Amino acid sequence: MKPILVSLFAVSIVATGCSSKGGMMSGDDDDVGSGDDTVSDSEKQQDYDDVAKLVVENVQAAELAAMIDAVNIAYVKPPADFQTIGDNNILGNHGQLQYHYTWYCRDAVDQVDIVCDGLENHVHMQVDYTGELQAAGTPLGAMERSTKWTVRDVSVNKPRIDGDGSASFTAELATGDYTIDYKDVYTRVRFAQTPVLPSAGTIDLDVTVHRNRGGVPRAFATQGHIDLTTAAATLVFDGAQSYSFDMTSGVVTPVR
Repeated sequence: MKPILVSLFAVSIVATGCSSKGGMMSGDDDDVGSGDDTVSDSEKQQDYDDVAKLVVENVQAAELAAMIDAVNIAYVKPPADFQTIGDNNILGNHGQLQYHYTWYCRDAVDQVDIVCDGLENHVHMQVDYTGELQAAGTPLGAMERSTKWTVRDVSVNKPRIDGDGSASFTAELATGDYTIDYKDVYTRVRFAQTPVLPSAGTIDLDVTVHRNRGGVPRAFATQGHIDLTTAAATLVFDGAQSYSFDMTSGVVTPVR
């Protein structure tokens, strides 16, 4: 089996839906350039492998930085060298990505703003980032991310992230050029009080992909389920396309 390199931590993606045609296609309206019936099995396989690599790379690099920042902000430890541009409002960079965070804190009743002192019940946070990701894998360009997260269980030192948002980016691979857009929902993405890697939680995805390979375009949609863990994990698209991940080495291996 030929490994695919990605960075930072292991994930599991389990697709939760597919079209009546099967595979990664949605309806005819989402099909650009070639119908599902005319796409070879090898082309579909390459699309699965490429999309898995790119989505995971984004989550593991750009998203992980934001998750760590969010937990640290909840404990009044904003990222170093970020500029304060207002109350609970900071702007700064991780590499070539610019991150913008705004937030407010609430008690368990969630009706009155309280002081953010690291003892609050939870923090409501707006997270945005833009730019280019130059990670260990494939460079990702034209990145646009906007999401609303809530960091809960702060006062009991078991912080977890919940919320929803959207993202888009482009990438150029030897096997094709890609534009990927997705909407996501974070559910109970758990960290230690000093965050390094998530120990639990899920991210549900609705992904739309536009791919051009050798001048032949294809558009398709897929739903995914990401399972974040600190151990080796699996990735499955559409109940059939499986991958194993090792978070320590950053290696993804297709399971054929």
